[in-house]
Amino acid sequence: MSEIDSKQLANLDPAAREELAKFIEQESSKSKLQNGIHTFTDLCFKKCVKSDITYGTVDSQEAAYTNIKIVEFITNATKQ
Repeated sequence: MSEIDSKQLANLDPAAREELAKFIEQESSKSKLQNGIHTFTDLCFKKCVKSDITYGTVDSQEAAYTNIKIVEFITNATKQ
């Protein structure tokens, strides 16, 4: 990935600067959400799922509980 030279940024017209700023903001938001999901997985998955996962699935109660917690987490994360 190449670095952006400050001289190149100075040469952008105002519309291009605004577009770039929006793009960076969107990518930053995506990154925050992805990091939040990663954190959620690390902190909560083992609390939600008590059984051994041997066949790639969880039982129905664990799945329901995990889904509820994921929705709560994403709802709270997007309010910030």
